[in-house]
Amino acid sequence: MNLSEKTEVIEPKKDDKPKAGEWKVYITTGSQDDMGIEKKILLYIYSDEENKGPIVLGTGKRGGLFQRGQTDEIKIDIGPAIKNLYKIRIGFDGNNGGQWFLEKVVLEDLSSGEQYEFTIYRWLSRTHDDGDTWREAVVALPGHNSTANTIYQIEVTTGNILGADTKADVYINIFGKNADCGKRYLHKTNFKEKPFQMGKSSQFEIEAVSLGEIEKVIVGHANKTPGSGWFLEKIIITDISNVETHFVCKKWLDSGKSDKKIERVLYPDIQQPKLAPPPKVRKKSTNKPIPVKTVQEKPVAKQKLKPISVSDGCYEVYVKTKEDSHPPNGGWVTITAYGSKDKSEAIQLLPKENSREKLFEPGNVDEFEINVGDIGDLYKLQVMRDDEEQWQGWHLEQIRLVDKSSEEELIFDYNCWLLRDDVGNTLVQELPVSTDNKPLYQVHTYRVSIYTGNHWCGETNNNVFITMYGQNGDSGKRGVYQPHFKQLKFRKGQVETVEFEAVDLKELQSVMMEHDGKGFGAGWFLEKVTITETTGDKSHITYIFPCNQWLDNGIGDGLTERRLKCLDILDTSHRSPTRTKSKSKGKWKVKVKTSEEEGSGTHATVYLTIFGDKGHSETIPLNTGGTKSHDFIMGKETDFQITVGNIGEVSKIRLEHNNENKDPSWHLDWVKLLCEETGEEIVFYGNCWLSDNQGDKQICRELPVIKTGKPSLPVLQYVVSLETGKDLQAEASEAVISINIIGELGETGVRPLVNSLAGNKVLWKSGSLDYFTIEAVDVGKIQKIRVLFDGDGAEKNWYLEGVSVREAPAAILETVFLCQQWFDFHNKSSDVTIEFFPKETKFASALPKSVVNNLFTKQPPSKGKWVLTTYIGSEGEVEPDDPVYVTISGTAGQSSPIQINKNSALKPNSTVLTEVSLGDIGTIYKLQVNLDINSTESFNLNRMKLKDKDSNEEYSFEVYDVIKSSSANPLGLKLLPATRPDVPPLQENIYVVKVKTGSQPLSETEARIYCLLIGSLGESGEMILSNCRLGKGLFGRDQENEFEVRSLDIGCIKKIKIGHKEFGRGCGWYCDRVIISSQSKHSQQYIFLCDRWLDSGCNDRKLMVELSPLASLPHHDNVPQPVKTKSKGIWMCSVVTATADKISPSSNKKSRHVFISVFGNKGVFGPKELADKNRTLYLAGQKDIFHGLNLGSIGEIQKVRVTCGLENDVTTEWIVEQVILRDEETGEQYVFDFSAWVGDSNHGDIHREMPVIKSIENFDSVLNYYVSVHTSEKKGGGTDSQVSLTIYGKHSDTGKRKLVPENPKTILFKAGQVDHFYIQSVDLGDLDKVLVTKGPGEPWLLEKIVVKKQEYSSEEYVFEFNHWLSKDSRTKVYEDTQTLTAIKPSNIVTPIQNKTRLQKSEGRYRVFTVTGIGQSTAHVSDILLTFCGKQSESSPVSLEGDGDDNFQPNQNRIFQVHMNDDVGELFKMRIGFRDNIQTKSWKLQQIVVQDIDTHDKFSWYFAEGVNIDDKKDGWVEFPVEWPGVAPLPVIKYDIDLYGDVKKPPTKTPLHCQLYGENGTSGNRMLKKHLTGKNQQVFHYEIEAVQLFDINEVLIGHDNTKKGAGFHLQKLQVKESIENGKEFTFECNQWFDVGQADQKIERVLKLESNKPHQPTTTPVKAKPSPQPAPQPTPQPTQKKRKYTKKEKSPSGDWKVEIYTSDNIENSGTDANVVLTIFGNHGNSGPLPLGEPGIGFFESGQKDEFEIFLEPSEIGEIRKIRLEHDNDGQGPGWHVQKVVMENLGNQEEIIFPINKWLDYNDNSYGDVVVEVPAVSPNTKPAEVYKYFVQTTTSKDKDSGTDANVYINIIGTQGDTGKRFLLHNLTGKNKFQTGQTDSFEVEAVDIGKVQKVFIGHDGFDEGAGWKLEEVKVKQSRTSSEVCLFSCGRWLDEDKGDKKTEVELNLTKVITDKKPNGLNF
Repeated sequence: MNLSEKTEVIEPKKDDKPKAGEWKVYITTGSQDDMGIEKKILLYIYSDEENKGPIVLGTGKRGGLFQRGQTDEIKIDIGPAIKNLYKIRIGFDGNNGGQWFLEKVVLEDLSSGEQYEFTIYRWLSRTHDDGDTWREAVVALPGHNSTANTIYQIEVTTGNILGADTKADVYINIFGKNADCGKRYLHKTNFKEKPFQMGKSSQFEIEAVSLGEIEKVIVGHANKTPGSGWFLEKIIITDISNVETHFVCKKWLDSGKSDKKIERVLYPDIQQPKLAPPPKVRKKSTNKPIPVKTVQEKPVAKQKLKPISVSDGCYEVYVKTKEDSHPPNGGWVTITAYGSKDKSEAIQLLPKENSREKLFEPGNVDEFEINVGDIGDLYKLQVMRDDEEQWQGWHLEQIRLVDKSSEEELIFDYNCWLLRDDVGNTLVQELPVSTDNKPLYQVHTYRVSIYTGNHWCGETNNNVFITMYGQNGDSGKRGVYQPHFKQLKFRKGQVETVEFEAVDLKELQSVMMEHDGKGFGAGWFLEKVTITETTGDKSHITYIFPCNQWLDNGIGDGLTERRLKCLDILDTSHRSPTRTKSKSKGKWKVKVKTSEEEGSGTHATVYLTIFGDKGHSETIPLNTGGTKSHDFIMGKETDFQITVGNIGEVSKIRLEHNNENKDPSWHLDWVKLLCEETGEEIVFYGNCWLSDNQGDKQICRELPVIKTGKPSLPVLQYVVSLETGKDLQAEASEAVISINIIGELGETGVRPLVNSLAGNKVLWKSGSLDYFTIEAVDVGKIQKIRVLFDGDGAEKNWYLEGVSVREAPAAILETVFLCQQWFDFHNKSSDVTIEFFPKETKFASALPKSVVNNLFTKQPPSKGKWVLTTYIGSEGEVEPDDPVYVTISGTAGQSSPIQINKNSALKPNSTVLTEVSLGDIGTIYKLQVNLDINSTESFNLNRMKLKDKDSNEEYSFEVYDVIKSSSANPLGLKLLPATRPDVPPLQENIYVVKVKTGSQPLSETEARIYCLLIGSLGESGEMILSNCRLGKGLFGRDQENEFEVRSLDIGCIKKIKIGHKEFGRGCGWYCDRVIISSQSKHSQQYIFLCDRWLDSGCNDRKLMVELSPLASLPHHDNVPQPVKTKSKGIWMCSVVTATADKISPSSNKKSRHVFISVFGNKGVFGPKELADKNRTLYLAGQKDIFHGLNLGSIGEIQKVRVTCGLENDVTTEWIVEQVILRDEETGEQYVFDFSAWVGDSNHGDIHREMPVIKSIENFDSVLNYYVSVHTSEKKGGGTDSQVSLTIYGKHSDTGKRKLVPENPKTILFKAGQVDHFYIQSVDLGDLDKVLVTKGPGEPWLLEKIVVKKQEYSSEEYVFEFNHWLSKDSRTKVYEDTQTLTAIKPSNIVTPIQNKTRLQKSEGRYRVFTVTGIGQSTAHVSDILLTFCGKQSESSPVSLEGDGDDNFQPNQNRIFQVHMNDDVGELFKMRIGFRDNIQTKSWKLQQIVVQDIDTHDKFSWYFAEGVNIDDKKDGWVEFPVEWPGVAPLPVIKYDIDLYGDVKKPPTKTPLHCQLYGENGTSGNRMLKKHLTGKNQQVFHYEIEAVQLFDINEVLIGHDNTKKGAGFHLQKLQVKESIENGKEFTFECNQWFDVGQADQKIERVLKLESNKPHQPTTTPVKAKPSPQPAPQPTPQPTQKKRKYTKKEKSPSGDWKVEIYTSDNIENSGTDANVVLTIFGNHGNSGPLPLGEPGIGFFESGQKDEFEIFLEPSEIGEIRKIRLEHDNDGQGPGWHVQKVVMENLGNQEEIIFPINKWLDYNDNSYGDVVVEVPAVSPNTKPAEVYKYFVQTTTSKDKDSGTDANVYINIIGTQGDTGKRFLLHNLTGKNKFQTGQTDSFEVEAVDIGKVQKVFIGHDGFDEGAGWKLEEVKVKQSRTSSEVCLFSCGRWLDEDKGDKKTEVELNLTKVITDKKPNGLNF
């Protein structure tokens, strides 16, 4: 009987009388130190009938059980008697540590007296022995030996899907027919690798008493957190009989996935002996493993003896195929005969002539004749069938050979299948010849482990083949095939282990490794092969065949097959030195093996350098060299002892020799390092030449440490080019030049450059470009180089122009060093060494043909025709009409999007081929996959392969991910780096994008913002900026947002594109600036200045803009700190000229004049020409340095102006790329980047300016000032003179700029003409004046000059001239200065006629209304909307919806309206009621209006809604706000009617309409007149969008009864604003049907004798806004008023606090605070009153006035009233709180009627929360939240401090509450104790987190909190658990006494009783 999967602990029973089932257990623990244990020990007992356990034997502790050297006696009761006890299992749960040495266990049956002895004598420990904490033993009866336990080999394979791996503790229990092994944790792998990694297999061993035939396993892990699980592929268990039992799982063990199980029961899928041939091939349609027939013994060939005769090698062959074989379908078979002299060729078995028989059909016996030749005595026969899918399998029964000469007959009984699949079956079988029924040789099983290198492109998708060679022949070519739809083999860093059967090869000598891939990139990086003969007497021997080379047509020698010799043999029977935990002191033993190749030895001096992660050793000579040195002779192993110091973990070694003495060439086999202190052994397999005339002619080699499964540094073939200067004196043809390349990961060491790849016999000639290769371990990103010049001889100097380094011959990138340096060897005692730093990293230039021929094996040329193979995964599907696109990028361009599913649907598990024509796009380096713009489909993409149809060049793209769209990635875009063997793929980079939105009104946007980064390595792909990590909302006004975006590395950022796709005026965005940096080391911050609208109604109407960087800055931690010395004002200036590829050839040949001006805050230096008569300056790519610029005392530098060329130059081109200023005393440095303008003529402007940028937060902008020059229309007013302009601002000036036309053929300054120009300058501030310089020529009548800071700025600076310039002289230069005349509004957008694609409005609008929460009048439905444009107003349009209740509280509604009138451009709207007589209100909160055709959109927020009452007439006007246009204000108009007191105009309702310069006010009712001191003046008010000058007023009434009218003398209208205008309209007429002309309505004109003249000033004043002071509220006796943020009647409230009457001492002296909570936010704590001056006395009402911003608070939800418990009598009994809105008289009552006193028994708190009660809404519930705290059991965990808590939920929080009243009645917060409390609060929603802390700070006040539980009430079943497990102590842990705890989990309390969850 097997143990139950769920067991119960059996505790010992106490009874004095022995009875059946009572036993004693004697446990003997080892006697040495640390052999005891302090863990719970469990015992399981197994018998024939019943199993018992787990039985708790007790818990070990010092002085108690299970301590060293003692035998413990333990009594147990296991129930009814058991029979035939045969094994026990004893141990403990070692998941949390523990170790125990158990010597013996004795069981004594007290009822029968029988004893059972179990000898253990083993460690139970995760760190000792085999790492297991359980031991099993069989019964050892007296006089009998116990049976040895069985070792079970367990192979666990983790699935190859994303997230499949796990760090959880995995366990297994194996169940057999006899018993189970118990729950065992799998933590110690056989090969010490990290277990349970994605796509990998891990091997473990479990020791147990034999379980019998395995029936099932239980496997699981202990991590219950969702998302932390494991995907188990399968388990294979191998028992002592070598029988494998397979358990297939293919499921998640994850509490958050599928069925949420973390434990599974698995049953056998297959059981088989290893490598037994299957009886039949599986069908294509099934995916189930094939059952395999057990074969106990390998058959051998039988020999029938015949008369002896000499064989001539001719045989008759009879091949018998079994009847269950599959049809061959034309397949062929070969046989190879092996003899004592030789072996035959592979002989194909062909039918006899004229035979039409089909061969190898099921049941056939086929006859052939062959001639094997003279191969000696035949000893084995090998048969192989072809590799064709049509032949599913061949079941070969027998081959019979009959010697035609001797008639000797050999019978080979194969009886096996020859088939190909991916589980180890083979197409090759062989058998030995047997004599006297005994085989000449045994058939052995060879276990072959193939190690793929952990190189970025090391893996292969090809089939791999191996041939083993030994002293007894070869195995024949054996294949390891790739599966079709499973995880591929030969992945980078992985080991593929296969087994082959072959006739005994004796000692192995070499292997041939090959694959079937063709073309560059289709190869494989093979690390090594190891082979073990598992079935012979050499199973302890492992043969090592190192490779560490590519098998690729395009790398190195271009071979795809390699013969690897055996370089090492490991004998596992001899234990390797145990590696200790001691620290290395740097003492190593070195063993070096010279190979056995002819001429492999050397007499040169050999040097060794060892590199570690903390440094490297000295270069150590291993020998003295010379002919007497025999350390490195052919085949010798030599030992050395060295000391290297503390270099850390070894990463690589460097071996080199001095290439001296006779025969210096050396061929290395291997190097072994053994650390004397730790025992660590490292083996480096070289198998390479160190020679200048052998191999690749390198005398220095670097070998990296290679550890299986771990990435190692790759060995790269650097290509270095050096350009010697063109000067004849620059060459140094006899000098020795060396180079050292230094990177982030190390350096190459100094390498002499001697063998030119270009074939140059003479190096370093003037103007020459020499190429060399350097093989070295990857140094990482190149940081600098050192060039060494040895001119000891005739050569004394050399000029180095530049150096280029690429990481491989076919690298896509090269690092360029601009050197331009002389190496002068004169009077030098050693080499001249100079360091150079990179100028840039760019796409690599083409190598010369001579170099290419030396570096690459010849390949067929490419014609640009490729085949793209797409491998689809098993999930998801995209239909054929849902396009999927691929874009391929190369160094010379990129393809257009290619639809890959145009002809074939992307079905799961399918392969789709797409032929593509790419042309010449250069070297391919990445591929982009994306869906169609509207696609909602997804598909699982495994990988892609791109193969050239002609050259066979191949690129792989690994994906294994789902391609799908999302809100952040709507196209599902995926960038895939091309993996090439010789070049590292582009790595993913994280870019930080900071976006600053402008501060102008309407700068914010709700549109999706797209960003595209463009760098030196291509584009990032278009990304949506949505995942904001900085900023409260997205793209809010004056807000900075920060985003992280991921993309393949794009190199140096050159440009960005940013914008959106929301067309329509008002839908756009004002982008101020963008800052981009990457998270890679040494990255720069790139500043992109945008400063413009991206709106179809602004600027050039573009929605996307391309920006070049203004500057780049290093990150703060990379900024060099200047020397802290005082500056002397002397600076060095460096000017970098652009390279030749960036400027025109003509500019490269011209000499240039360059000037610089430096502007400081105290003065200006320059302009100063940067010249040197002794040098040729400003050549392409050149850096010119000028010392000694004396800037003097100009103060802090603010900007520079650089001039490139002269004013009179006919053509101009900007060539300056960078200017650097460096203080020669302090080291302070400024870099100015002018690269954005390189190659630009800028219409003849030869000046550029750049500001000093010290931080990304604060810098001056660079602006393109837009200048319009207006020439008078007067005849002869034009001029032909050259004109220059200088613009002056408050900060600086532009300098004199020549005004040159954009089109050279344009004639400037003609009469009546307006000419436009751009002048680039750093922001000048507010403009003051302009200086016009007119050259000789005709006089000029200049009307004005208009300057705008940008072409589409909303204002323009006008400089009025209106006079002649140089009228009296045509030969002199004339200058004229004009100060600012005025600042005027300006056009902000390009004319609409220039944008013919803009949609015209049809008057159709979509209106979106948001009704607020306040009370609206029921059934509001008569809403009208009037559109007001610059031409006219529309007729009122009704807002009519589908139903009647469209304007109810908290409703959002959309209406469609049609406005037929052409009113022109909208500038305001009017909304109101059709019926404005009845009192009503609509709590309109927001309105959004959008043109359906043009998509133009605007919105407005309303403070008070739309109302009809005694003050409001039911109409509201609001301005239409457009981006870039200052909105018109809404102002109050005071209307005074002068009438007759006896017949006042107040007896009838009046209406009035104002007509102004800016439209009308609409016909408005005049409500609630105000009468002042003058009884004849009747005062009214209306609000309207400002009308400017009012010229008419319509006034009247609707009462047609005689005598109901009034007499009006005059009407005055005044703007109720500062300096408001006043308009008077005389009338002196009756408005009465019974008087005069009987009119009741009149239009009044503005009084003619008082025309209104607006005051104007030439310059618009721009005072800086100052915040209004906020006075501290002062207490009064009974009232307290809080200062308002802004005037808003609905935000004024009166608060009344009622202290209870008739209750003794109900008042308080404490400080009282009130907090008001709404559905939008809260008021914050409002202190009320002051202690000691009469507030809150018994029976008293205290009043306070407060202001609550409605938009910030919303509808009031609750209040929180509290006091600080301070003063003489802090307790307070509150009756109620009343709040009254002073605007609408809304009143809210909050009843309280309780003590706020900690000592009150009924409530016991000083904080109370009360919900608001509203007529239309249900008040929030009040709950008594139930809180339990558990104090840790650790020593001194309790506290006497006051503990407080704040519980936070989805709808608010409880506030800070002290936990004072323990409901359990116990002393609070004691060690190990759980305490219960109640916190009363208004419903806070779902509980999410708590803040908990205490007020104790003295010694011992700390508290260790284990956990907190919160329920909504005592009886609630849902419990929120917050785990803590930490100290709240100022002296422990993080020294904090408060902690924030997030919700750990929600549990269910099945029996809620209030005190126990």
